[in-house]
Amino acid sequence: MELEKLSLKNVDFYQATIANIPEKIATGDCFKAVVHIQNNSQVVFRRVKITIDCPYMLGTTSSKWEIKRIEPNEQQSVEIPLIAVHGGRDFLRLFVTITELFDTKPQILSLIMSVSGKGLYRGDNHTHSTRSDGQNNNSVFDNAKRVRADRALSWITPTDHCSLNTLDCDEINRTFTDFIAFPNSGEYGQVGRTLIKGHYPEGKIGEHGLQYQVKYVNNRLTDGRQWQDIVNETIAQGGLFYLAHPFSPSIWWDYEEAFNLERATGIEVWQGDYHPLDEPNRMAFDLWDKMNSIGKKLVGIANSDGHFLHRTGHPFIMGNMDELSVANIYHVLQTGCCYGSNGVHIRFRIADQENNQTVYIKKKKMVKFNIHIFDTVPILNIKILQNKSTKKPQSATIFREYILKENINHFIEEFEAEVNMNEFYRLEVITKEGTIGPGAFLGDYYGLGFGFTNPIYIAKANKNCPETVIEDLIDDEYLEYTKSGYPYYNKEEGLSLVKKL
Repeated sequence: MELEKLSLKNVDFYQATIANIPEKIATGDCFKAVVHIQNNSQVVFRRVKITIDCPYMLGTTSSKWEIKRIEPNEQQSVEIPLIAVHGGRDFLRLFVTITELFDTKPQILSLIMSVSGKGLYRGDNHTHSTRSDGQNNNSVFDNAKRVRADRALSWITPTDHCSLNTLDCDEINRTFTDFIAFPNSGEYGQVGRTLIKGHYPEGKIGEHGLQYQVKYVNNRLTDGRQWQDIVNETIAQGGLFYLAHPFSPSIWWDYEEAFNLERATGIEVWQGDYHPLDEPNRMAFDLWDKMNSIGKKLVGIANSDGHFLHRTGHPFIMGNMDELSVANIYHVLQTGCCYGSNGVHIRFRIADQENNQTVYIKKKKMVKFNIHIFDTVPILNIKILQNKSTKKPQSATIFREYILKENINHFIEEFEAEVNMNEFYRLEVITKEGTIGPGAFLGDYYGLGFGFTNPIYIAKANKNCPETVIEDLIDDEYLEYTKSGYPYYNKEEGLSLVKKL
């Protein structure tokens, strides 16, 4: 029978399945996934191509596999070795192409992989439900199920206005073993200049703040009280305070109010209404840089602020944790050991330190910079931004920039540069497309991929903070990396984790 007559898109010529995935996977585990291809046609399949897109926490020996021949009504299989290099949760995707059936599109197999243990976990820390002003009847549980299944997030933080949603979080955390609803958090904002100091652009309303791990979301901002009072009460409860969407067109933080805040934990520099390259969030990044230049050392965070079900879960942060837990989510939000993204994976280190960590030096020194970026789409632009501690606020400047014109989705760079005390550096990257959400729902840059790190600070070493010691990985020709930059060995005898010297 002629192949053209078989190439009808509505005919089921073959079936592809993936099997042998362990129910529980921990860091360091090695296993072999099995891909089965069943030929349901009357034609011999030749050169069946299987391409694997590993999630960021898994390594493998090859990205492309092939079955040379499958007879009619026959099933052939291929084993794909995998290693869990670190913890996290993301999609494993397989693309199957039958070369004979040239009119049919490749079949895509997709399933979410969860790995427990030390690694990078993805979360959204600003979401709304019908407990406050969420739309389309999205409950807290609806939001959790959506981001877990469609965005492969590991946690979500309900931040309804003046509501802690404790019972909702308890229900979610009883239901799932690989997902957490971070409890006891909320958002508070107050309208008008009579209750909050500050001057707002005409037609705007007052500031909003995110309060994490508190006993109550402050709803008692009476005449004469200031935001500093709210920050102090939040910290006194053992909680964390973030400035929310400081330059949202309708909710505007006053510059003087922001700069005068003491003890605030962080600032929401990327809020999901706009892309980080659009003006509202671009202004938030600049405010962040300026506040850090006068010593505030605020954590930068990316959140969806999703009021609609389809908007939750992107953008998000990737947080470093020993394991997924409520305590470790708090630690990420407290310390800033995270980066923001809508798909791109970033590892940016200076002298082996990264997000919101400090490199201690005795004097001006040459140190090693490491950049490792991966996405499933082309990388367009990478910037290292530099700033320094000063008495007056100042914006960051470009320290080094890479403009990539080729179809590159995996970028590794290592170089040495001179750094001085009281400087700090952070990284921004732009990719062709946001692979986990468009990064925005308004503005000119909708759909672009983007990611940013928290700053790395350079400070003077003293007796309590000795000069940073750099540990190099073992130099080996078989050294490979996951998307998020964790190293492993790919040797003839199999896959194994890298150990430091």
